[in-house]
Order: sequence, then structure tokens, then C-alpha cells
Amino acid sequence: SLNFRMKSFQIPFLVDYHGDKQRKYHPQTTTDAQLSLPFVIALALHKRGEIRISDFREENYQNPKIIALAQKVTATADSELDKTPSHPMELPTVLVLETYQGKKYTKRIDHHQGDATNPLSDEDLIQKFVSNTEEKLEKYHIEQLIEMILNIDKLENIGKVGTTDLI
Repeated sequence: SLNFRMKSFQIPFLVDYHGDKQRKYHPQTTTDAQLSLPFVIALALHKRGEIRISDFREENYQNPKIIALAQKVTATADSELDKTPSHPMELPTVLVLETYQGKKYTKRIDHHQGDATNPLSDEDLIQKFVSNTEEKLEKYHIEQLIEMILNIDKLENIGKVGTTDLI
């Protein structure tokens, strides 16, 4: 099983929607799936960590294997984590993994990957961008956008980045 301990205010958003766990453990819409900690963790395990925006579709949130994994994910409010300052917003999380053999592993993360204090590397950010756009844009356009964005400070006209002739 996987248990996440987190700030109290996160529980309704991610695990128990004000008493309605159904939306979090059996999402019926893309939005429900995206805002469900159990589903996202189960999807990540199912996809071996390689989640794309396109993975939040009905065939996945209705997949019995993913739903079965989601049932092993729980989250509880942690009053000690609630004491962490909210300005700047800090969302510490403690993960407790319990194996079938009864071994427990605990990991605390104070700043998730992508947070300003734990930023993605340029390579990771580019890979994430590519994986989330490759089904919608031509490879050439993706490369052109990456080049423009990486050199945005050198562009004469920043409006070119958002022009529709790239898409």
C-alpha cells in the first residue's frame, strides 16, 4: 500500500472530495482523473512513470488494472505538516510504502520536482514539453518553438512565439 501524509487542505482536492471518494478512486471525467491522487499514482505505476496529458482519457480512468492500483493509495491529513508555512506555498508530503512482506519505507519530500526550489533541468523540461505536444504538433514546429523559447531574450518580437503559423 501507499499512504501519503499531507496538509489537511489538500485532502478534499486530491483524495476525498468532501466525503465523495468515488470521484477520486473511480474518476468519470478527465478533470476528475487529473485531480485524483490515487488515479495519478496508479497511472504513473502502470505507465512506469511516463505520464502524458493524453493519458488522462476514458480508456485509462476506466482501466480495471489502474483502478485496482488506485485502491492501494491512501492519503491522510498530517497536523505536523499543516504547521509548515504557507507563504511561500510549501506542500511537504510524506510517503509511506508498505510491501506485501510488511516492510515499510518512508520518504519525505518538502519541494516537489518543478518547484522553484527544486526546478526541472532544461533537458527534463524540454522532454516534458515534447511528450505533451508531439501528438498535436509536427516535430519541426516543436523544435522551432523550443528554440524560440530557449532564446526568448534574444527575440526582436516576442509575439512570434504565439503565432498560429507555427501550429
